[in-house]
Amino acid sequence: LTALILSLSTLKAQYDELDLCRTAVYLLDNGNLSESVSKTLVKSLENVIEDEVKRLKVKERFYNTGCNSEDCAGKELDKTKVNFAFILNSDLSVTPGRGEIVLTNILYDFNDDKITSQAELDLLYLTGLLDKYPHITIELGSHTDSRGNPVYNTELSQRRANSAKNWLVNRAGIDESRITAIGYGMNKPKTVNTRLAANYDFIPGGGTQLTKEFIESLATQAQQEAAHQLNRRYEVTVLSSKAERFFGGAMDMMLMDLNYKLVLSEHTYTFIGLENELEDQVAILVNDVISEWNYKECGSAFGFWIIPIVLGGGYAAYENLKEGTEEIGAPPALPIDCCK
Repeated sequence: LTALILSLSTLKAQYDELDLCRTAVYLLDNGNLSESVSKTLVKSLENVIEDEVKRLKVKERFYNTGCNSEDCAGKELDKTKVNFAFILNSDLSVTPGRGEIVLTNILYDFNDDKITSQAELDLLYLTGLLDKYPHITIELGSHTDSRGNPVYNTELSQRRANSAKNWLVNRAGIDESRITAIGYGMNKPKTVNTRLAANYDFIPGGGTQLTKEFIESLATQAQQEAAHQLNRRYEVTVLSSKAERFFGGAMDMMLMDLNYKLVLSEHTYTFIGLENELEDQVAILVNDVISEWNYKECGSAFGFWIIPIVLGGGYAAYENLKEGTEEIGAPPALPIDCCK
């Protein structure tokens, strides 16, 4: 499946209404989720779509297939009779009482530790999380790539971690005792998960660590720069004082036209929360994707054909019975245009 990604305005010029009545849902396998959690996610996705589009019934559903990319998902979907697919991709992971997530929006200008307006989006998200769960604490870990002076990189990453903590304390009013800020510098290279590895053809697979030696072994400058960028990151570790499972990670929802191999809409959100909150996040993603389009209301051919089939069958039964009994009486009245 080689899907084209075009601008929304370009796509809308080609589509009046979407006919979503033959739709599939597909959860890409990230290797981190149990079968029960995967099943819950797919069921939530199915329920939200069916609630949104009147009389729609999802035709196919896929999870725990071992497929972690749109390409292999497309090959399976091509074997079905569906026209559209909602594909959910995530790097969600869970550990009892502890969940770790990479925040992609906490970015800094080169050699600077000032919080940017883009970074505030993730910090606002963390504020909501800390307000909602007053019993949790977090660790803010800042990481650099492997270039430059190691001592300086550690100091820079510590300043950046401190600036994020200060924002949460001074701007959002979070108790500073709930936040630990640590600058790791280049000391903890990123370990790539299965979902992320599927997006980079130069990464062998999930579990690959982006060490300095690995990056220097890459064939091109572009590949090396991409790997360095993955190492420059913010990680938030959630620690809970209760025996509960926190999920953390990015969730990406894609609506694809399978006939033309077009990505019609795609939305990505960061999620940290409990399992019972996943359905709400799925609903937000689906609604954001669907709200960009007009779509047809799904009808039911079954209701249209059932009357002539039943009446026609009754009339045939009457004729068969009449052959053996002359006094049976008149047949039931049929609609004028029935059964021709």
